[in-house]
Amino acid sequence: MLANIVFPAFFAPYAVSALTPWIGAVALACELLVFFAFQVRFAAWWLIIIAFLTANVASTVVGFFLFGFVIPDVKLDRLWSIAFIPAYLLSVVIEYAVYRAFTRWRMLARPLVASLVSNAASYFVIAFCVWRGWAQ
Repeated sequence: MLANIVFPAFFAPYAVSALTPWIGAVALACELLVFFAFQVRFAAWWLIIIAFLTANVASTVVGFFLFGFVIPDVKLDRLWSIAFIPAYLLSVVIEYAVYRAFTRWRMLARPLVASLVSNAASYFVIAFCVWRGWAQ
């Protein structure tokens, strides 16, 4: 059975991960790998994973709500990749805030740079998969 699913344009980065779980898993694994590489010398592995999961859950919940229900839909057509920019920026800001909260009681190295680079890795994976047509 085939179905057409309509969702707001800026919800696209979240919808790809929800509708094609393997892409979300690969993107999350890439993000964790990059974040772990930034933190491995400064924090325990369990703290890195807890901080990473907390930050990603927070940014996903806020992104789902904001881009799914609050931001009005716009027609992007061929400019679909623009939808990744606000999602990326929102993820960086929220995850940085979570990482800063963790640094109040444990050491995490360069949380802003780690958030920028790790989120770039995950959004690149998602955008690449969409561009290649793997997220149908």
